[in-house]
This record gives sequence, C-alpha cells and structure tokens, in this order.
Amino acid sequence: MSDSFNTTVAISYVDADTSVTTRFINEALSAIPEGYISGKKTLAASGVATICTAQNYVFLVANAAITYKINSGGDAQTGATAFLHNGDAVDIIVTNPSTTTSVTIDYVAMTTA
Repeated sequence: MSDSFNTTVAISYVDADTSVTTRFINEALSAIPEGYISGKKTLAASGVATICTAQNYVFLVANAAITYKINSGGDAQTGATAFLHNGDAVDIIVTNPSTTTSVTIDYVAMTTA
C-alpha cells in the first residue's frame, strides 16, 4: 500500500433554535504524494513569502487574516485565514496585510503523480 494524504472537508450549519444540522460539504480527498513539505512560517508586519512552489495540493491556516495570490499573475484574495488547493501545480504567494503584527502560517503541500 502506498503512502497517502487524506483530507476531510466538512462544512455544516446548525440551527440553534431547531437543532437541525444542514451539511453543505462533506468531501474526502486522498492523494499519493511524490514528495511533500510541511512547516510553519512567520511573516513580519507587511511581510511577503512564497509558501509553496509548484505544488498540486496546498493547505494552509493562519492565526490572523492574510492576503494570498495563486501564481504571480493571479488576483490577490484578502482576509483569508485558511486556504485549500487540490489541482494543477501552483505557487502560493502570501502577504501579511498588517503593518503592526506578525502572522504565523502552518502549511502542508505536496506534488502528486
């Protein structure tokens, strides 16, 4: 059996008055990596970093809002604290929009066959 990465993505809404749960997404992703990286990166105030280069799968979570861009020509997305990509190989460029505090980003990325 090959090593694999398994990710579960689930988003549910629970109505407090009726206790009814509505599930919007319940998806399991599995991929066999050719190689992977993981770690933690701290961006200083107004810092910029390329978190992952040419990766098919990227997951990151930050302890404060970040701005990210997919590849150098992509549009910047603001106000995110988490990001998941599973598809073609991409570069993820992350910016800390804060001018006063640093932000810590935990990430996992891999290249698949």
